[in-house]
Amino acid sequence: GTKMTEAQLSSSLHDARALIDALIRASRVSNPEALMPRARFVFGNVEVDLHFRRVMRNGRTVQLTPREYELIVALARGNGAPVSASELISTVWKGHVTPESRTIAQHVAEVRAKLEDVPAQPAYLLTVRKFGYRLLGEWISE
Repeated sequence: GTKMTEAQLSSSLHDARALIDALIRASRVSNPEALMPRARFVFGNVEVDLHFRRVMRNGRTVQLTPREYELIVALARGNGAPVSASELISTVWKGHVTPESRTIAQHVAEVRAKLEDVPAQPAYLLTVRKFGYRLLGEWISE
């Protein structure tokens, strides 16, 4: 078989070590989405850009509170499927509100007011009775 010289072995171990170090550094990045290709969730005239944590409507940035942004992202991750109120409580509110609370409904109303053309008749952020909400749209990766 082919034998590596000591210099070659040392060099390839050095490369492997460098790769491992790079992977360890990458795994420590506090924002894992920064490592993903730019992912965007689009519905109507709205674009949610996970990489830049930005929501655009008709090409203009929409000012959302951090909680409103997390709500939109949690619903977008549902891929059009209903996301339960209890799941939203654990992901968006980290368990700090009760399912009976009006908090989720209030935030949904705020988000609709900012992103829907007719907030009272939402076309995208829909209520699923006695369960939760769903957001219709599609993921686009660069």
